[in-house]
Amino acid sequence: MNIQNIKFMRFFKPIFGTFIVLTLLFGRSFMGLYLFSYRVGELLILFAFILTLYLIFNKDRFVIEFDSNFYKLFLLINSTFLIFVVINRDNLLDPYVYKSSLYIWTASFILLGKIIFKNLKLNINHIRFFYFLLFVIYIISVVHYPAFLKSFFEVYSDKFQFLKASEILLAYLVIMILNNYYFDSKNNIYYFLLITALFLPIFLVMSRGSALACIIFLTFELFIHLNKLSKTKAKTLIVFSLSTLMFLGTSYVIVEDEQIEKEGQIAVVENILSVKNTNPDKIRFSFVNNRIYSSDGNINWRLQIWQDVLEDSNSNFNFLKGANYSQKINAMNNPSYQGMDGTNENVHNYLINIYARGGLIHLLLFFLFYRRVLLASSNMKTLEKLSCISPFLIVSMFDSSMESPSFPFIFFLVIGMLLSNIEFDSNKRK
Repeated sequence: MNIQNIKFMRFFKPIFGTFIVLTLLFGRSFMGLYLFSYRVGELLILFAFILTLYLIFNKDRFVIEFDSNFYKLFLLINSTFLIFVVINRDNLLDPYVYKSSLYIWTASFILLGKIIFKNLKLNINHIRFFYFLLFVIYIISVVHYPAFLKSFFEVYSDKFQFLKASEILLAYLVIMILNNYYFDSKNNIYYFLLITALFLPIFLVMSRGSALACIIFLTFELFIHLNKLSKTKAKTLIVFSLSTLMFLGTSYVIVEDEQIEKEGQIAVVENILSVKNTNPDKIRFSFVNNRIYSSDGNINWRLQIWQDVLEDSNSNFNFLKGANYSQKINAMNNPSYQGMDGTNENVHNYLINIYARGGLIHLLLFFLFYRRVLLASSNMKTLEKLSCISPFLIVSMFDSSMESPSFPFIFFLVIGMLLSNIEFDSNKRK
């Protein structure tokens, strides 16, 4: 890296880091802030589009950071987008086209993530800050959201919104990945268990998809670090006991039910599970007139949307190329799918969204894209990368997270980070 690039990175990294922190802390509210008459989220999509064009016309840079096969996939995804636009007669001057196709542009953040985190060294002060950030997110999500921040976003953002479960999960995953794989400490796995116990009740109450993603991440990490845990059985037992107490303590805080306090710990867990009907024994599915229905309202709402999208794709070869990018997905014109305020147009499923917009062709290309990520050269093993990437994708199968700018922005940066070579500088301890 030449002197000019070094100076630029020294200037850019603090700004970039601040942007990431604000995204993790305030999510949708931060993305809605107006800057020069445009929202931050819109400017982020514009940046992703410009970055995509840069990568398309700078093949050598892409190949240096990854490989030629990765570039070919990237080029195919973008080339087919242009073909679909021509076939469907979409207007490339319409900003909505770029909003509806953001799943394409945000993939470019992989390269940005690798460049930013390349040769980056973390130290104990970084880790302490990440823990503090997660603590702040816990406070504003569970205990109290400062009134002055709420007022600020109500005035200067297009929408104030408390952090959704998927946004809390996003921060949790990013910081726990740093903790588990880039923090050089013999105790990092124990910190992970304690923090997971603190956040899991939040996910169980707020979102089944986030809870499932957290549990799968926890399972992967326990398996990967099994040898380390088995070598310190006494310490592991103590940490598991403390984790259980933290799980129950957070449950009490969230539920705030006097009857539960009288009935004891088992009632706490039962109530946490019943808030979102997390217990699978209470969820029933039925098959009527070639459609699947669920006894659970939230699940059934999603099932009907997804099935409508699949049925709509049977015409005009939409199952191959998608419908269009210039209008809402046709199924979302149904008022019953538009939410309480009538503004929802997201199908709440990453794969279904790709299928609706780009058909089986884009679905296949993105499958190959993620396969390439798992096989890409890295200091991490394939199982470790799978553990880090799969929770993001799992929660996006039940939420609109990947259909908004902030979540895929952080997600693809994380992938770039996983493929880079961050080191932990154990000498910088203060």
